[in-house]
Amino acid sequence: RTPDDPEGYLTLLELLTTLDRQLVNAARVALEPHHLHYNDFIALRSISLGRADTPSLLSRVTGITLPATSELIDRLVGQGWVVRSPSPTDRRSYRLELTDSGREAYRGSAGTLHQTMTHLCARLPVESRQFLEAGIVELWQSVQAATPSL
Repeated sequence: RTPDDPEGYLTLLELLTTLDRQLVNAARVALEPHHLHYNDFIALRSISLGRADTPSLLSRVTGITLPATSELIDRLVGQGWVVRSPSPTDRRSYRLELTDSGREAYRGSAGTLHQTMTHLCARLPVESRQFLEAGIVELWQSVQAATPSL
């Protein structure tokens, strides 16, 4: 295919969206024994890695609205996995932190998802996986630059 072939880009879009649905479904099944929804896992991971310690950052990371993010946070707090702490810089807001139980839930579910992804990617050589990951990161950065509100 040539770089300006529209079918190539449409095929790429179709493959990526189909793969996304399949991977998210596999993750949902893997997370069921941990009593976690997929967005719960993404939230615990993002808070654990320091990527999202406020509701607005968590909303951006999960791709859900602020009201839905508030419900997600309430659920995580209700499970005892997350606590709200006052923000050191803004009295009107708060920071999100994992509890010991939240760290345990994250570690256990991350281990399960690692096993699931290892199984799903078993036929993919390490070099191909690394190349694919780098390409997806570049594509994500390109999309972010073109559509910063996403």
